[in-house]
Amino acid sequence: MALTLHPEALFDSRYVTTALDSTPYRSLGGNFRTEPITGNALEWSNANGRMRVKVCAPWLLRVRVAPRSGEKFAASVTEQLGLVQVPNKPGAWTHEQAGQECVVRTEAMEFSLDTATGNWRVRDLQGTTLV
Repeated sequence: MALTLHPEALFDSRYVTTALDSTPYRSLGGNFRTEPITGNALEWSNANGRMRVKVCAPWLLRVRVAPRSGEKFAASVTEQLGLVQVPNKPGAWTHEQAGQECVVRTEAMEFSLDTATGNWRVRDLQGTTLV
């Protein structure tokens, strides 16, 4: 998998395209359990890893994945240094779980996770798949 990396440095640094071994992430699989809500985020975990969706604004979701269940999500260096500011204005958002599907819905979009398979997608409110 190829990724374009945002530099964790100054604004005049160039973006870098690099290869990522995605093998550890492929093993996340399913059988996720929903963890308690913390702030503006909902998190799921299983024996192989964890996934977190944070509602930063109605139009901005931050999705993070860690391939080991005990691993903590590292703080962003660019946020800590004040070089990048992630909005923290989530507005109204909800989550619901119906069977194996868990949905996080904002005023502008929704994130859905099939907790049995680990498949996820982001759609606008008209149902158009964005990711």
